[in-house]
Amino acid sequence: MCAMWPQRTWPPPNAATVASATFGALNLSHRAVIRIAAKIAGVPEPPLPTPGWAVRLAATGLDLIRALGIEAPAEGNQLRLSVRDLYFELGKAWATLGEPRISIEQSIAETYIWYKTHGYL
Repeated sequence: MCAMWPQRTWPPPNAATVASATFGALNLSHRAVIRIAAKIAGVPEPPLPTPGWAVRLAATGLDLIRALGIEAPAEGNQLRLSVRDLYFELGKAWATLGEPRISIEQSIAETYIWYKTHGYL
């Protein structure tokens, strides 16, 4: 079940129709999402953003680790994408699925609880 649209099953019956839609509630910066997540997790917000060059260097390191056959918690492309500010037009998803019924804070909180409950944190 999708936390953003709890009244629907996942995948939706018309998945082919919504496959190209971008799902989301708000366009927020990475910093804003980190601020919300830190508050929910009860940890301090990082005082300074991580420089893009450091993230790209870590991404290259992850690529090398994975190329050696060592299991890693992420892949380089995930880190590279995280330094880009991406904003999406959410109208198609909202028109198909309806506007989200819960706040972004509640969605992040439920996601945090799920990860913690399943041993990922």
